[in-house]
Amino acid sequence: MTTIAVLDANVLIPNALCDFLLRLAEEDLYQPRWSPDILAEVRRHVPVPAAAIDRRIAFMNAAFEDALVTGYETLIDQMSNDPKDRHVLAAAVATGADSIITCNLRDFPLAACEPHGVVAEHSGPARCGRGTGLVAVHEHAHGEEKPSGSPGPHPAGTPRGRLWTQRLHVVSGGSGRRNHRKVCATPPPTAAPFPSPFSTPTR
Repeated sequence: MTTIAVLDANVLIPNALCDFLLRLAEEDLYQPRWSPDILAEVRRHVPVPAAAIDRRIAFMNAAFEDALVTGYETLIDQMSNDPKDRHVLAAAVATGADSIITCNLRDFPLAACEPHGVVAEHSGPARCGRGTGLVAVHEHAHGEEKPSGSPGPHPAGTPRGRLWTQRLHVVSGGSGRRNHRKVCATPPPTAAPFPSPFSTPTR
């Protein structure tokens, strides 16, 4: 069974990290989830025009049609983690998620998550070990083979095949120039910085 993981806003805000995680999801290594509250936080903190972030979020929702979690609001007050992130844990519980991928583990203590069967995972691949909800992500990031019988990627011709990658090209402005590079888990020290898909390509 594929891991279901709620992506906290702080892993969706950095362009390179968001792209990396959604590329892994395109390979069916896990199923991503987010909520309207998480997306609202992304909108508040991404330093781009509102129209650009709205396009990005629309592309995310189109590429991953099952990702948007609703009906979690009544659970928020029942959560015991950091008050400002209770909506994230509530969304994870409502959707039956195995993990929350976040850059801030302090807001999701074990005592708050464990009763709901949720594990808070750091977004860095080095922090993802075997036995955790992100073992598939860890194996992919380090070039290890997927377990026998695990689902493969969607073929390019299928409805969801490569939709995130295709849409990321569109956000660059339609100039015909690729305005992003594939992100690897451990880029070489000389790797060029990852350009934002919201920036205007230079001529």
